[in-house]
Amino acid sequence: MPSVKPTCSASLCTQEAVADIVFLVDGSWSIGAENFEQIRQFLYTLVDSFDVRPDHVRISLVQYSNSPRTEFLLNTFQDKADILQYISKLPYMGGGTHTGQGLDFMLKEHFVPVAGSRAAQKVPQIAVVITDGKSQDNVESHAQDLKRRGIVLYAIGIKDADEDQLREIANEPYIAVNFIGPSNFEAGKEFLRNVVSGFDIGPDKVRVGLAQYSDQTYQEFLLKDHMDKQALLSEISEFPYRTGGTETGKAIDFLLDTYFTKEAGSRASQRVPQIAVIITDGDSTDDVVAPAQRLRQHGVIVFAIGVGDANQNELQAIASRPTQRFLFTINSYQALAALRGGLLQTVCISMEDQRQGNEHPQNYCTHFLSVIANLVGDASALFGSTNVTVCCCEESMI
Repeated sequence: MPSVKPTCSASLCTQEAVADIVFLVDGSWSIGAENFEQIRQFLYTLVDSFDVRPDHVRISLVQYSNSPRTEFLLNTFQDKADILQYISKLPYMGGGTHTGQGLDFMLKEHFVPVAGSRAAQKVPQIAVVITDGKSQDNVESHAQDLKRRGIVLYAIGIKDADEDQLREIANEPYIAVNFIGPSNFEAGKEFLRNVVSGFDIGPDKVRVGLAQYSDQTYQEFLLKDHMDKQALLSEISEFPYRTGGTETGKAIDFLLDTYFTKEAGSRASQRVPQIAVIITDGDSTDDVVAPAQRLRQHGVIVFAIGVGDANQNELQAIASRPTQRFLFTINSYQALAALRGGLLQTVCISMEDQRQGNEHPQNYCTHFLSVIANLVGDASALFGSTNVTVCCCEESMI
């Protein structure tokens, strides 16, 4: 088979890509219905990005709890639409967590010619394991059996997954993911609405932009797009819940290049303050230090808000100095509401500093990274679930 180079874009992995991919999904009770829905969305988005055809990418799915169950084989479906329809209605099994048994089942029942495997034709064989906890049976020996067959394993850990066990499974670096979930996403949106409600929105006052990211970045609206507070609040209420990985550094660069520009409505050339507020509950899978430095060097004041077990070193690298002033930590997304007053007060103090010519030239854009869990990029292996919401605003000195 001639070697080919797959072509990838922001939303597409296509063309010449050829592979047999089997997903092994933990359907135990500990996952929970909300996180299982995120797994469905993740699988749907990822599969939709591939060129799924019999001669290109083939997809198979196994769900397991106390015992494994074939959802569909590599040769069950000939059409991507049929796979997506199945995934959208994937039932939640419930039960215990026997990952080792699931791995063995996947090897013997799915990576075989009768199930559609093309290993004999030298087509890459890939297994993606998604689990949330420590298995009740042995995992390492079964993972080694797969590796000896030349199968590449990716491990995606969600919630409080056992990281040692993820390392036992994966060929590549494992991915630990913490799903934000719809309820936390709504709490994040409510925080944004509350913060925006505290500003005097208008073309000559405060302008607000909103972006969202995971392992990809999404432009929701720019600083120039909404000059009326009610229209702005309505737009915030309706922006969609996305899934993907957590690449905060990439999102910060996107914010700088796409939002803090004159074309996007930034008034930095008029010395209007630009401020970024980054809210995250996990670890970024890319570097945040250099992008954050570029943002600050551009004159943007950066607030960092860590939720739950967010990486404190990462937050300190992101936030403006002194970090005691620009770094906040809270226990949950629901606690964001209590943070609103303190954040607005700090923004006002920062603005006054600029008026008085103090150390920090202020630039204001709220960069709200609502990490909605990422499989992939956090998870480049899968799309992360971390969706990050980026809200940008700038406040006029007029």
